[in-house]
Amino acid sequence: DQNGRPFDNPAHRFGYSNADVLRDSDGAIRIALSADAQPGDWIPVSPDAKTITLELRLYDTTAAAISGGRSAPELPAIKRTGCRS
Repeated sequence: DQNGRPFDNPAHRFGYSNADVLRDSDGAIRIALSADAQPGDWIPVSPDAKTITLELRLYDTTAAAISGGRSAPELPAIKRTGCRS
């Protein structure tokens, strides 16, 4: 909402964890944010929202995981595929 709180929604869905997110055949994760129900992983948002803030939390991603010649984990891409304006 306008104060940074999650939108109230009948699905009571506000996010996903690695334990409950679906992966496609390539192992990719796709989560739709939409006022209208979407197939697969979907987070309902208010149709009146002017802006949406996404928050990504990474757990067990310590400095040790990216030291010693290892590269940082690849972060997800956010892609806008449509918008009602």
